Amino acid sequence: EKLANIAQRKAELEAQLRSIQAETAQSKESLEETRRQIRAVSPTTVVAEDPAALGEVRVKTADMKKRMEELQEMSSWYETIRSTMEELGGIKILSVESKESQQNSLQIKILLLGKHELLVEMTSIQTSSKRKRSGRAEELRVSGATFLTPTLITAPFTNPDQGEMEEDSNDNVFQMRIPPLDDLVRLGNSFGPVGDLQFLLREALARIRAITSRVEELALLRSRYLTKIGKSWSFDYGYGGTDQELVCSLNEGIAVVLVLTPDCPVVSGSVYVDRIVGVGGWNQQRLEDLKESINMNVFRSPLALMDAIVQEVNKIEKDEGMTLPGTPTLPTRRNVS
Repeated sequence: EKLANIAQRKAELEAQLRSIQAETAQSKESLEETRRQIRAVSPTTVVAEDPAALGEVRVKTADMKKRMEELQEMSSWYETIRSTMEELGGIKILSVESKESQQNSLQIKILLLGKHELLVEMTSIQTSSKRKRSGRAEELRVSGATFLTPTLITAPFTNPDQGEMEEDSNDNVFQMRIPPLDDLVRLGNSFGPVGDLQFLLREALARIRAITSRVEELALLRSRYLTKIGKSWSFDYGYGGTDQELVCSLNEGIAVVLVLTPDCPVVSGSVYVDRIVGVGGWNQQRLEDLKESINMNVFRSPLALMDAIVQEVNKIEKDEGMTLPGTPTLPTRRNVS
């Protein structure tokens, strides 16, 4: 609905802009014609013959200049409003063209969030209709969606540990790809005309924002904690993205297994502790209590969750007088400047 309203408002603004531009051009022509008439008649002669006529011409000329200035201001205002609406919505239609190989198909190029260009294919299909005598009607439905710009999203992280890099990282850069939108196209078929396009764009925006935020979050996590990115697994029903497993190691001899849902780190509760294991003398029941205590809180940030675990471990050492295991460990991060 939001996209339809934006598109309708955009069309209205463009129509008004064209009308203003046409009126401005007409005013310019009238002004030039008036100027030519004034130059063709000697001011001295006009004043001698009819001083009132000269005054009328001057008033008319001043009014036309003022009207032109107002029209130019309105034109600039409408252009600003149109650009602002596209920017706020995160959606900008670049072009709409007919597909060369098929007469009943359209190709729409759309810019998402100012950097991701998407090609959406719309195919005209015939449906039954009670409104037409023939009983048949044509509807444009989404038949495909492909990114034209690179789908790789990256974020740098500091203090990399050689030998801990995963397939999704390169040197000191963490990266993930935006998955194909085929599942959104299939699910959109259950919606009516226009609704399928609205669903596709809404979910594509949400997916891009979620993955961008996750890449940035995991880059920060790797800068603070020794982190191993596990393999992600897909849901059986083929939609909703994938859950992702992380293993973070602490200097205190604790390994924490986190699970990130597809909405992490956008939605609260989208990251939780799946398992927590200690070595070198840790009581497993105490760690289970720590896990339950942490999961009672709602986290959207893996980094915030790990910081909370460290605070609880330090609290155990301080309040309970527990001597933490002195097991040699590799991780030396967690330095905060």
